[in-house]
Amino acid sequence: MNLKLQKGVVLTVLLAGLMLANKQVKAQNSGGVGIGTTLPDNSAILDLSSKNKGLLLPRMSLKERAAIVEPAKGLIVYQTNFMSGLYVYDGKNWSNINQSEARLTAEDTSIWSTFGNAGLSADDNFIGTTDDTPLVFKVNNYKSGLIDPERGNLFLGYRSGQNSAAYNSVVLGSLAMQKANTSGNNIALGFQSMFNNESGGHNIGIGTGSLVSNIAGNNNVAIGSLSGYKATGSSNVFLGFQSGYSEQGSNKLVVSNDANRTPLIYGDFLQGKIGFNTQELTSTVNINSNEANSSGLRFLKLNSQSPAANSTGKVLTVNANGEVVLTSDMVGEAAPTLWNINGDILENSNEGLVNIKNNLNVAGSLYSNKLSIGSGGLTLPFENQSNKILGLDNAGNVVTVDMPTVSSGGSSGSSDHWYVDGAGDLISTIGNSNRVHMFGMSLGWGGIKFKELNATYENPFPSNGLALSLDEFGNMILTKNSDGGTGASSGSGDSKWSQSGNIIFTPQDNKVAIGSGLQTLPDGYLLYVKKGILAERVRVAVATSSKWADYVFKDDYNLMPLHEVEKFIIENEHLPNVPSADEVADAGIDMAEMAAKQMEKIEELTLYLIDANKRIEKLEKKIATLE
Repeated sequence: MNLKLQKGVVLTVLLAGLMLANKQVKAQNSGGVGIGTTLPDNSAILDLSSKNKGLLLPRMSLKERAAIVEPAKGLIVYQTNFMSGLYVYDGKNWSNINQSEARLTAEDTSIWSTFGNAGLSADDNFIGTTDDTPLVFKVNNYKSGLIDPERGNLFLGYRSGQNSAAYNSVVLGSLAMQKANTSGNNIALGFQSMFNNESGGHNIGIGTGSLVSNIAGNNNVAIGSLSGYKATGSSNVFLGFQSGYSEQGSNKLVVSNDANRTPLIYGDFLQGKIGFNTQELTSTVNINSNEANSSGLRFLKLNSQSPAANSTGKVLTVNANGEVVLTSDMVGEAAPTLWNINGDILENSNEGLVNIKNNLNVAGSLYSNKLSIGSGGLTLPFENQSNKILGLDNAGNVVTVDMPTVSSGGSSGSSDHWYVDGAGDLISTIGNSNRVHMFGMSLGWGGIKFKELNATYENPFPSNGLALSLDEFGNMILTKNSDGGTGASSGSGDSKWSQSGNIIFTPQDNKVAIGSGLQTLPDGYLLYVKKGILAERVRVAVATSSKWADYVFKDDYNLMPLHEVEKFIIENEHLPNVPSADEVADAGIDMAEMAAKQMEKIEELTLYLIDANKRIEKLEKKIATLE
């Protein structure tokens, strides 16, 4: 195609375009341009007219809009993503035209402005519906308010009841009862109150995070921030900040203001029991005063000065377990006591002993199946007679008798009851061949002394683990033998201990336990200590040199590559060939074995460092060569 022909084609196209524009675009004297109309409005510089098309403005994302360089004042674009809509630039900032003002226009052309309204009728102008359609409020396109007459729900708060199909419920607070599904008759007030409730009903949660973890519990009442936060049960009552924070049971009453302290009040509705400063519900009412020898119970209007009438002879007291029990007061004529009057005789029905702390004066007869007299003595109405002692007649009465005389050298006068025979080492009774044999025994300082029997005397009979000893009053008593004899019929008995020089042994590898509560002892050990051992030095013997970790430096030792060590640590959270924390907690630590394992890791680390140092030196030489 030659140049003249090309120019002719271009000219033809331009003329055709001008003719088309002349039909669709009409310039007026005012300078306005019309598209789709031949009569553009005088007030518009551009008048667009169409019955089936609209104006399509530039469309871009938030990031693209923000990247416009030096936007002109009045520039308009349509943002397609977050907070989409028309945006206009005012010379300083971009503004969303959609959010500058909202006007709601009803069918009767009345207008409700979000900038405020005046001169309206409360009967005719309102926000809501004129049928039973639920009224829904949204924030950031999330349901944040609901009035549902059909299901009886009232929700208010950002995303409150967001996924809810609940009924007959009141929910106030952001994210409150968000997951409710089939639950009903609930009241949730506060941020995230009853957040996870899905099917539980008849619950009341008031306060931030109240009953937040309860999914299916029913009939709970939680008042206070974080009250019942982790509770999952039913029929609980929690009152106060963090009350019932971790309670997992049901039918509990908790009054508290700190999850880390014992609740002030803790109760169990099912058992009908309540505790004050305690969660141990062994009785109907349990009180912990936190002070020794104090009940923690005080009556402000009742004290020791208050008048009291003794009508029943019963009083309240405590038993060995601290439980309040009813017992006899042992005071008053009307009270059933352990003492009774039978004619002129005062009787005591006590099965134990009657202790008289002071003197007992008896004017008449004293009858007793058993009479024990301790220090202080017993005063009886006998005349002061010398050389008399107390004895018993055939009827069991206490009478005075002549004091027996003692002679020596075989004397046997009619008034003698005891004598020492000519040998001087036997005491006998007159007319009786029985004797009291004092074989090698004498009375010296401090009591009885056995001259022939001492610590070096071989014991011909077993002790059965018992021995004679003295109490703090000097009385001879039977007590456990520290030697621990077993009572075997042969020899001197099987002792639990034996000594050779300055070494003490236990026979047959018996186990030795120090401390209480060590009931079951594992095999393989002979000494068990409950609370620990304090020593200035401890030496642990190693059986053989092969048990120590120097095998790491052998040429055939398989040193694990560091990347395998790293993988092992990630998977197991401890070093290879070292027990885990759970294994240590379960089986304890063998000190010799653990010391060897630690030395193994130290020697392995040394090898890693040596290898790393060689690599560093090689790199340093290469760097020096390059320089």
